Amino acid sequence: MCYTIKIDFTELCMIILYFGWLCCFQGSVLSAFFWGYTLTQVLGGYLSDRYGAQRVLLLAGIGWALLTFSTPVIIYTFVDSSFLLYIVVFSRILVGSFQGKDLLVLLLCLCKTV
Repeated sequence: MCYTIKIDFTELCMIILYFGWLCCFQGSVLSAFFWGYTLTQVLGGYLSDRYGAQRVLLLAGIGWALLTFSTPVIIYTFVDSSFLLYIVVFSRILVGSFQGKDLLVLLLCLCKTV
């Protein structure tokens, strides 16, 4: 998972440099992940208690991976659109929200296994 984060962040930084986006645009895109991650940590604990930690971890991992690998496709599809900033920020919020559940769910899996 850590390798995927590294690739996604590096890929996003290269895309930002390639398109020559302004600093405020860069800040919005890079900080959008933080908001999704922060706001869904408690939700991850609730969902894992209700539906099972392994199931939540599997679905979060699949969603996270699909959105991570589709980030360049999303950017190149909407490159001429005036809504590009909003689409990219929303995509990053979703990636953060899928990943925000991981820490609590992993701890819950560990506690139930041990």
